[in-house]
Amino acid sequence: MIGSEVPSWARLDLGARYMFLQPNGKPVTIRANVTNVLNSGYWDANSFGQLTLSDPRVFWLSATIDF
Repeated sequence: MIGSEVPSWARLDLGARYMFLQPNGKPVTIRANVTNVLNSGYWDANSFGQLTLSDPRVFWLSATIDF
């Protein structure tokens, strides 16, 4: 594979954040993210020339709560 090129690709990622206050006035932040929304398959190459297959569609949900 010396001298070969990895074809170009595009990936769609989406994210949202919602912030509100608890009754005690402390903030709460909820985040939702989706990586590779279209579940595209592609090859990625790093600077050492190693190839890796793309990650599948992944959903992430997190919360930050102050108390």
